[in-house]
Amino acid sequence: PALDADAYILRISSKEFPEIYANSGVFELEEGPTKPIVVTGDSSEVTANTIRIKGNIESIGSQATEVSQHGHVYSNTSELPTIADFKTSLGSTNSLGEFESVITDLVAGESYYIRAYAINQRGVSYGETKAVTTLTGVPTVITNRLGA
Repeated sequence: PALDADAYILRISSKEFPEIYANSGVFELEEGPTKPIVVTGDSSEVTANTIRIKGNIESIGSQATEVSQHGHVYSNTSELPTIADFKTSLGSTNSLGEFESVITDLVAGESYYIRAYAINQRGVSYGETKAVTTLTGVPTVITNRLGA
C-alpha cells in the first residue's frame, strides 16, 4: 500500500534545540553554518629566530558572520599543529583575504611545521602544513687586541 505522507509526523530533537514538529510529506533541512576555509601561504624573511608567513581566508563559512580568531599554529614536533600548540592570534575579521604572521623566539636551525587557522562559531579550520627551517645562528667572532 502507498504511504500517506500526511499521516506521519517528523519529530527532530537535538541537545541544542527543543523538539521540532512538522506535518508534511516534504521536509527541507537548511544547512547550518560551515567552518571557514583558510589556506597556508608562503614563508618569507626566515632568520635564525623568526619566520614571516602568509595565510588567506577564502571563506568565513556559509551563514557565518565573522571569523572570531585567525593566524598560524606551529610546532617543532607535531606535523599537524593545532591551536593547542603555539599560535599567533590576529583577532577577528569579517573580511576575506590575505593575512601575515610573524613567528618569533624560534630556535636557530630548527624545522617548524606551520599552518594557517581560522575559527568561527562552527569550529576551527586549518590550511595545509608547511615545513620551514630557521637559519643557523650567526657565528660569533672573538678578537684579541694586538700586543695584549
